[in-house]
Parts: sequence; structure tokens; C-alpha cells
Amino acid sequence: MPGRRTKKPLPPMPYEDEEHAAVLEFCDIMHMPYFHVNNEMWTESWSQLAKAKKLGVKKGVPDIFIFVPIGRYADGETAYQMVTIEMKRRKGNSASAEQKEWGRILEASNIPHIVAKGAQPAIGFLRFAKQYHTRQWSANPVHLQSFKQAWSDAAPLVNKMNGGTK
Repeated sequence: MPGRRTKKPLPPMPYEDEEHAAVLEFCDIMHMPYFHVNNEMWTESWSQLAKAKKLGVKKGVPDIFIFVPIGRYADGETAYQMVTIEMKRRKGNSASAEQKEWGRILEASNIPHIVAKGAQPAIGFLRFAKQYHTRQWSANPVHLQSFKQAWSDAAPLVNKMNGGTK
């Protein structure tokens, strides 16, 4: 019919793993180290499940742990702020009770956390975290030893107290 408008079909909504990959691509571009805990492991093997549980696999752990560079220590080492992201599809999915509990634990530990519905909110969160924590670092730079140096000084004593040889 002339004059009748037809709706354009909507583009398909990306899957969670596609959104996840887009966030990791952003991290690579911004030189933000990250890792993913592979809690999605699916297996019918009871021994593999038992081993995973024994080794500490927990339900609800965030999808991505990202280290946002925020400044430099006096010794030149880069200072990072760890943040975590639980990825969800843009529509539909919501955080499980276990995921919400991990979010509370992380935030209580001063580790910024977000449940992001899509890549854009996650990237916005990372941009904000970098800006905010860099500003905090610049206002009050840490001139103490880096943890690495402090640990190398303390490790021999700690190991000796725990029955180690070094």
C-alpha cells in the first residue's frame, strides 16, 4: 500500500559473551590488565565438579576482574585499582542471589563492582573508575613502598613463622 510505513526490524540483541568480549577489547586498548574466572565450566564428570569445588570455585563470582591504572608509586611501579564487572545481556537477565552477595562483599572491601547490562554501561563504569581513582591518587599520592617491596621485606619472616624455609 502506498504511503504505509513498515517498521524496520530491530538489530539482534548481542549475547552476554559478545558484550563481554567488547569490554575486554576496550580493556586491551586502554592497557587495563584483566582476568576472567571460568565459573561457567560445564561437565558431567562428578570428579571434575568435586575438584573444582575443592579448589575454591564459587557460584556468583563476577565475570571480569579488571586492574585500572591510576598512577605510579615512588619506585616507578604502576598503581592499579581493581574493579569487578558482572556482565548481563541488555535485556532480561538479572543478578542471582550469589552474584549480589559477591557484589556486597567486594564493595565492603572497597573494590568497585557493577552489574552491567551490556558493554556500554561497563565501559562507562571503567572510564569513571579510571577518572575518579586517578583524581584521588593525584590528590593524595602514596609515597610509601609498593606492596611488592613491603612483601619482599616481610616474606622471609612470614614464611618462617608459617614453617617455611625462606
